[in-house]
Amino acid sequence: GLARYVNKLPSFVMAEGSYSVRQRAMSGLYKGSLFAFCGFLGSVGGTSLAFALLKVRQLIDPANNADKPLPNVINNSLGWASFMFVSTNPRYQVVNGLERAISGAASPAVSKASSLFLRTGNNLIGGSTWVLWARYIGLQKKKEPENDKKKSK
Repeated sequence: GLARYVNKLPSFVMAEGSYSVRQRAMSGLYKGSLFAFCGFLGSVGGTSLAFALLKVRQLIDPANNADKPLPNVINNSLGWASFMFVSTNPRYQVVNGLERAISGAASPAVSKASSLFLRTGNNLIGGSTWVLWARYIGLQKKKEPENDKKKSK
């Protein structure tokens, strides 16, 4: 069935082996779906926990209110799921492909150093692109410059 089909897919799109183009494409879609699922569940848990902690803080100090409206849990989680599919998954595929190529051509020390560099860069890019993605899909509003706030008052 499905489990046997998935087990025959490469672990990542550019994995070594004689895989067909279809198997490689399906591997990318499958991994993207896993990333999206994890992003959705992680966001549901994280956003719900943040809401609960804010409620506890308000119970302790009723004068303490959130400065900004809190995001809708489902919308926020769908945003994370989509980000994981369209950004995290392709970056994962590229990093793994580059690591495979480097490890086959370089010494273990160079391979480990390049892995550190690639993964650190991937994390920095991921954090930056999440902000852009959240703005693009409307989850996060761009800050108004201080001068514009004064003019509107």
